[in-house]
Amino acid sequence: MILLFLATVIMTTFSSEEGTCSVERCAQKSVPKFSSNPDGWKMPTALFEQNLEEVAPQEQEVIFGKLPEWLNGKLYRVGPGMFEKGGRNVRNLVDGLSKVHMWSLNGDAAPTFAASFLKSDIYNRTMAAGELVPYKHLDKFDPPLTKLEKAKVMFWDDEPDNNNIAPWNLASKGVTICNESPIYIDVDRESLEFQRKFVAKSSDYERFVKEAFSASHFARHPSGDSINYKFVIPMDGGVFSGVKKPAYHLYRYTETESGDVLANFVGDVPIEGMDIRGIHSLGATENYAILPRFALYFELSDPVEIGTGAKISPDKDTFFLLLFL
Repeated sequence: MILLFLATVIMTTFSSEEGTCSVERCAQKSVPKFSSNPDGWKMPTALFEQNLEEVAPQEQEVIFGKLPEWLNGKLYRVGPGMFEKGGRNVRNLVDGLSKVHMWSLNGDAAPTFAASFLKSDIYNRTMAAGELVPYKHLDKFDPPLTKLEKAKVMFWDDEPDNNNIAPWNLASKGVTICNESPIYIDVDRESLEFQRKFVAKSSDYERFVKEAFSASHFARHPSGDSINYKFVIPMDGGVFSGVKKPAYHLYRYTETESGDVLANFVGDVPIEGMDIRGIHSLGATENYAILPRFALYFELSDPVEIGTGAKISPDKDTFFLLLFL
C-alpha cells in the first residue's frame, strides 16, 4: 500500500535551494534513464546515471494528491549510487557504491526524505583516494585491477562491506544494511548516519572457520526473530572448531539487552566438496526454515572478481531444504 501511494503521489526529493520541481523534472530525476555514454555503451552507465547528491532529512512538498491520515511509517531503500570515481568505474549495478534512501510518512503531514551514501570502509577509502579503490566485485573494473591490486584485496581487504542490496529491521539501534555476506552495517533511522559495522557472533563456534556468504534478505519468524544462514568453511578440518565440512549453518538472530546481535545456531546442512549455491533469500514458517538451493552456483575461480565463477548448470539439482526451528 505504501508503494502504491509513493507511486501516485510525487514529492520533491532534492535540496530546498533547487526550488519546487515540476512533474516533468521530478520524473527525469527520479527514474533510470538512457545516458549519453561515448565509451562504447558500457554497463551500467549505458542505462543508468550515478547520483552523488546526499540529502539531509527535510520535509517535502506534495505536488499533487493527498496522503491519507492513516499512512504512517518509514520506507527504506538501498541501491547503487556511484559507479565511477577518479577515472575508474565498475560495470555492474551490484558493484556500485551503496546509497541509502529514506521516506518518512506522517499521516497527512509533510513527508520527509533523506539520502546518504553508506559510509562503509570501501566508500571512505574511495573518497580519501579520489578514485574507486579495489574491492571484491561481481563483474569487472575499468581499467581492470592489476595483479598487485588483486593480491592486496585478498590479503588486506578481504572483507567487503559495500552493502547495497537490502535494509532490514534486525535490531533496535538502527536500520541494518545487508548484502550477500554476514557483515552488516547499521545506520541511524532518521539521519542515515553510520552507527556500526558488525558480524553477529555465532553460538556454535568461535574461531578457525571462514564465514563466506549469507542471504541479502532475512526471513521474519512469527515470533519476530530474524532467520538467516552463514556458509561456513572450516579452516582446521574440524579439530578445534568442530565444523567438519563446508555447510550452511542456520541461525535465529536475537538482540541482547546491550544491543548486540547474536546468531543462535539452529542446524546445519553439510555439503560435499564446495558446491556453493547462491541463496539470495529464504523463508520461514512457525516451525520450519526453507533454504532454496537452485542451479546457480559459484566456483571460486577468482576470489576477487567473484562473478567469473557464477554459473548455472542443468546438471545441478534444485533443492528446498527444510530445517526444524
